[in-house]
Amino acid sequence: MALTKQDQVLVQQLVRAHGGGGNGDLASEIIETALRLLDDHAGRLDMKVMTSALKELRYASRIFTPYREKRKVTVFGSARTEPTAPEYQQAVAFSKAVMTRNLEEVTARNVLVFSGILTLFATIIAVGVVYNNARIALAERAWELASLRVLGFTRGEVSAFLLGELAIEIALALPLGMLLGYLLGSTIVGLIKTDEFYFPFVIEPATYAFGALCVLLAGAVSALIVRRRVDALDLVGVLKTRE
Repeated sequence: MALTKQDQVLVQQLVRAHGGGGNGDLASEIIETALRLLDDHAGRLDMKVMTSALKELRYASRIFTPYREKRKVTVFGSARTEPTAPEYQQAVAFSKAVMTRNLEEVTARNVLVFSGILTLFATIIAVGVVYNNARIALAERAWELASLRVLGFTRGEVSAFLLGELAIEIALALPLGMLLGYLLGSTIVGLIKTDEFYFPFVIEPATYAFGALCVLLAGAVSALIVRRRVDALDLVGVLKTRE
């Protein structure tokens, strides 16, 4: 039985009830085609094939629509293609290259996030260690520093004694810390190495420069704070608290 005018009106109303949009006429044709299949008494197997094809096309459209502006690659193949065929070998090489690239991108992103978190904590620890070391040194040598002030040394000269010691400690700690960090990093990479995955251990010079810069900045800020404390040192009060 052919579709009547009333059937077409009902189909159009159904399409409008679901939003219609700019493709309402095409949606109506799809529904009308499905109804005509019933009129044609199409076999169940044919109906299943066409239904599956339509569902798969709709799913593919939903997946790829957000990437409409992105360039894509489509690979067609056949189960009858021999493994020795050039197109078969090309498809294998292409899939391996794509898989390797995806793995590298995911791994690089995860390593970047993990490294950023570790760098943040390392910077905080470096600042805390340098600043606390400077404060402890000031507290332990407050009497000696006050005595030097009383003997006629200027504030700058007194600060130079304390801050010079801090500078020497930083200068010795930087190369030692870099060496120990290199050994620790290479050991960790060696432990996680497997037959399937291997991460080359490479430290760029910029990494060493960034670490040294963080420590030097922490030392400079700590030196400024300690210098202010030395300038504000209560000579009388400190000398009275001699152990």
